[in-house]
Amino acid sequence: GKGIDDLERLNDIVGDAKIVALGGSSYGSSEEFKMKQRISEYLIKEKKFSIICLDAGMPDVSLLNNYIQTGTGDPKSILDSLYSWNYNCKEMLNNIEWLRSFSQSSNFKLSLYGAGDMRQGKALQILQDFAMKNDKKLLKQILKYEEKYSGVLEKKENYINQYAYVNIPQTEKLSREIMPLMNKICSQFENNKEIYLNNVTSTQYEWLKQMLVILKQNLEQLVSSISNNNTNWNKDWAENIKWIINQNPDAKI
Repeated sequence: GKGIDDLERLNDIVGDAKIVALGGSSYGSSEEFKMKQRISEYLIKEKKFSIICLDAGMPDVSLLNNYIQTGTGDPKSILDSLYSWNYNCKEMLNNIEWLRSFSQSSNFKLSLYGAGDMRQGKALQILQDFAMKNDKKLLKQILKYEEKYSGVLEKKENYINQYAYVNIPQTEKLSREIMPLMNKICSQFENNKEIYLNNVTSTQYEWLKQMLVILKQNLEQLVSSISNNNTNWNKDWAENIKWIINQNPDAKI
């Protein structure tokens, strides 16, 4: 940071708000990243905000959060793997390093979350790792779903490569056909909650359950984006932020 004394005027603007949203006029601009970092520093130091939320995939950003809190992982590689090109820059890397450094030196726990449902890969991996250790029947259903979902994407991409446009009826039909399987997995997970709680904490259970929500949102987006109807994006992200708030009721975001 380069000092925050000139940002004191934010005190009256923010007041007692628990959520502050930082917009922008462009993606990937160095100046905007730096300004947002300074504002974040002010909110963290002076207003005790403890959660930073990004418009990126929730399961993917959890790797950055793990780095901030434990030092595990390589933040540069994680940023490179995000399905959000605008965050793959030195400004964001500097921000991550500052969050870790401040959290360590001040003993003030900071958390980083993603609010999006950009991809299924990391969420599937998290759920597969859990099911491998705790529920082989659930694992079988997840692997079956992954195979079918991958098939939908492959057929979609093959059609695009051949004809240069999306076969909307075909992709919608295939996507809707695997939704019952996703609903079955969600029901199985909720029905076995008490059994799972013998092996994981309630916080871990809620995280795994949210990964299922991310998968379902992403599947629904596959259909809605094909139909040129992206209104569900805002709704999904709002629901994910609401989940973050519910998991951290006393935090400022």
